Amino acid sequence: MLAAVRAGEPPGPLGPADAPVLVFAPADGREATVEMLPPALAALLARAASSALPRAELLAEARRQGADPGEDIQIVTDLLSDGLLVGADAQSV
Repeated sequence: MLAAVRAGEPPGPLGPADAPVLVFAPADGREATVEMLPPALAALLARAASSALPRAELLAEARRQGADPGEDIQIVTDLLSDGLLVGADAQSV
């Protein structure tokens, strides 16, 4: 699909059904990527995008989506370090 868009051609269908994707365009000019998102991660990112949430609420959402205790912290920490979640301090993102 990305190759078709770059060539100025129609991208064509994504597949038989809609699926959540992440388009990541690094600020340093590296090539953008399109990645399929697992439904649980897509739900967590959608919840975070709805408003600035306290970290505790993001951790709770990660657990609702199936993260184990401790894994929730790692998921939110990784999303912050990857720049997919941004926040002013450790309490809200």
